[in-house]
Amino acid sequence: MLENLTTLGIVTKRFLSEHLPDFGADWWERGVLPTLSFPQRQLAREQGWASLDNLDVASLFRVVDGNWDRWRQSGLVSYEARNWLKESAAIRNRLAHEAPGTLRDPRRDYRDLDTLARLAAVLGSDSYDARSLEAARDAVFAPIDPSASTVGVLAPGAQVRLVARPETLGLVSEIRNAGVERQVTVFHDNAL
Repeated sequence: MLENLTTLGIVTKRFLSEHLPDFGADWWERGVLPTLSFPQRQLAREQGWASLDNLDVASLFRVVDGNWDRWRQSGLVSYEARNWLKESAAIRNRLAHEAPGTLRDPRRDYRDLDTLARLAAVLGSDSYDARSLEAARDAVFAPIDPSASTVGVLAPGAQVRLVARPETLGLVSEIRNAGVERQVTVFHDNAL
């Protein structure tokens, strides 16, 4: 998921690189620094930053958000898309502070990727990166779509995620009754 945030960061930086120069030669002082949080602004000044390449994804989102009204009035962005920006910042914050080993929920991942893809489509409508976020979203949806798999039906051939390693998909190869429990053999990583 973090790689998808990085992809959106690239789209965001490209958008800013295209539109911040409209502020004039002092675009950094007028369009970037005032939008950063106090700690971000202080770090930028202490480090002598003057380039978007120095900013992380959270900072890039703040710059876009801080200039949103100007770009909305120019017709570059819409009211609705600002919600996707706010949600993308919340996704970034949640992932940045997630405990190690936290189990991923494919439905949550789909929802997050849908938001990231929608924002990327607004900021970089026809870019390869925007399309790659849509592809990542669709890849997460495929195993959860009941019409595309046997979700909810535990039978040989059903696609499942391992509880201990939710990033691992496998196929049920055999189900045996073992007393009061069922024993399920799952084929994954080229082994049973």
